[in-house]
Amino acid sequence: FSLAKSLVATMSLALLEKDYPNIMNENIQDHVPACKQKKWKDVRFKHLLNMATGHYFDKKWYSEDWYLNNKGFSLNYTHKDRIKFSCSVFSKKSPPGIKLSYHSSDTYILGVGLNNFYKSKNGDNADIYKDLILPLWKQLNLSQATYEIRRSIDFIRHPYMEYGMFMTADDVLKIGAFFMEQNELENKIALVTGGSNGIGLKTAKMLAEKGATVIVGYYNGKDRAKKIIDTLPEKNHAMFQIKLEDYNTIETLALEIKEKYGKLDIIINSAGFTKPIPHKDIDKLDIETFDQILIANARGPYSIIRSLMPMLQKSSEAVVINVSSISAFTGSGSNIAYCASKAALDTMTMSLARVFGPKIRFLCVSPAAVATDFVQGRDRGALEKLAEKTPLNKVVEPDDVALAILGLSLIHI
Repeated sequence: FSLAKSLVATMSLALLEKDYPNIMNENIQDHVPACKQKKWKDVRFKHLLNMATGHYFDKKWYSEDWYLNNKGFSLNYTHKDRIKFSCSVFSKKSPPGIKLSYHSSDTYILGVGLNNFYKSKNGDNADIYKDLILPLWKQLNLSQATYEIRRSIDFIRHPYMEYGMFMTADDVLKIGAFFMEQNELENKIALVTGGSNGIGLKTAKMLAEKGATVIVGYYNGKDRAKKIIDTLPEKNHAMFQIKLEDYNTIETLALEIKEKYGKLDIIINSAGFTKPIPHKDIDKLDIETFDQILIANARGPYSIIRSLMPMLQKSSEAVVINVSSISAFTGSGSNIAYCASKAALDTMTMSLARVFGPKIRFLCVSPAAVATDFVQGRDRGALEKLAEKTPLNKVVEPDDVALAILGLSLIHI
């Protein structure tokens, strides 16, 4: 589902944009006759791609595909039935571009609009998947599983863009590498908290190599931060001490970013804190330590986001990536407070994504056993034992997590 939307719908729009600049602002009613109702008047291609049409069932839901399926969306196999259903199923509740509501039906409408636009320029036999997407897949040497996509069951054979792709893991890796090569972060301003060590350090370097101007946030690693800044490609980089427990330092950071850059495009909340305390030893996990961990790992990222929200809103498209942990949903980690703090971070991320998306995207990366000194006293042997419980059975390196963060930054900017 989501992979098809991200790849086929996004790539189709991006490839058309090269030949037809500003196509994302085309009005959907000009290209999808079935969406003739008044509610579609101001909806553009970009709103459908971002699932922010202003049409939904209930504002409290992030995803409403459950509602679509209850109404029979997946049972509409012909193009005529599917597009009629998609254009009529939801009522207009807000102006487009404000409320994110995950609808597979939106992506189907977008696919119809893009394909009709493409046919209007290239003839009735033109097919956006075969003519634009498939040549790219072949160029990337993807498997033959990608050579077709699910289509409507009728003579029209309209290509779905919301689901129905078949890919191997190797195909996904090749497409990811392609995106990494194509996208750049020139003129983007990025803040990396915890940027002087571990995952944050590697992330700061990768963002800078892609062209971003990086603000390296540190706690007590001033010398390390200075060395990092000196090694980054020449830009207007900066470093700043951030004490997550001290809200005043975060407010000062916000003022400096405003004065120096005037906006912020990317926040990577990588800073955090923990102590190794056995879960059974609740006496050792005292209230002061519990509070310290929650402040660093949950309140701290919130304080960063809250203070810098005006700068994120100055960006044309912004993304916030919180470094969480599988401890959030496994309940297994360095201590009980750490697990609770990461679960809080995950929930907070979802809440923020729902109200500020799609203009500002909020995401988490959740690594497991990472080879850093984050947990005191945890050696390589302990990491390897932890890794045995994960699907890949490998110790994750900081570079691996930083690469995932970079990929998300490139896709969502």
